[in-house]
Amino acid sequence: MVVNTATYSINLVIYFVGYLALREEGFLYAPFCGGQGLMAGVLVGLKQLIPDHVMVRAVTAVRVRHLPLTSFLIALLLTLLRLTSTRYLTVTIAGLASSWIYLRYFQLRDTGRGDFSEALSIASFFPESAQPHVLKYSTAVTNAVDGMMQARHAARTVDPKSPSVASIADPVSERRRQIALQALNERLQKTEDVDWPSSGSDDGLKFDNTQEIV
Repeated sequence: MVVNTATYSINLVIYFVGYLALREEGFLYAPFCGGQGLMAGVLVGLKQLIPDHVMVRAVTAVRVRHLPLTSFLIALLLTLLRLTSTRYLTVTIAGLASSWIYLRYFQLRDTGRGDFSEALSIASFFPESAQPHVLKYSTAVTNAVDGMMQARHAARTVDPKSPSVASIADPVSERRRQIALQALNERLQKTEDVDWPSSGSDDGLKFDNTQEIV
């Protein structure tokens, strides 16, 4: 439901922008139907669950993790050969992207929201030989987005009454507490260094041990 709605919403935006740029009325009346986007999203979900499952053994083993890229290449080839409309390609791309975004950042799991593992990184959608080149350009962006989303989810799930959370949420108070503790430690150290007079040298303090207490 989420993926299908997001898929066609993205395509509506794409075609509306295309109409504004090209002034072609065909963009406004392009029909959208079918389950290409949903099927593309299912492939991403299978990649998350069983990435190493072998689908076909031919010249090389075709595993589940290869299916999302394969579906994109098939849609691209059919579009270039004019065997289908451009909508098939855009719906497939939107389905793959929306499903990955949902699983990566918003899916509710036992460990929290989102799956930030390397198995669902952008580079994992490409062949092993191309992954180092993809990582070179995608690491900085994905690390920034992953960190931002993790911090956002953590801020929503923490207990505001916890002392540790209060110190994190208010760094000024934490800094003041550290300064106060340091000053207290210094005072205690000075107190220990003072030479207090011994009890034997106090001539003025004499007690009559022979006095009877009635």
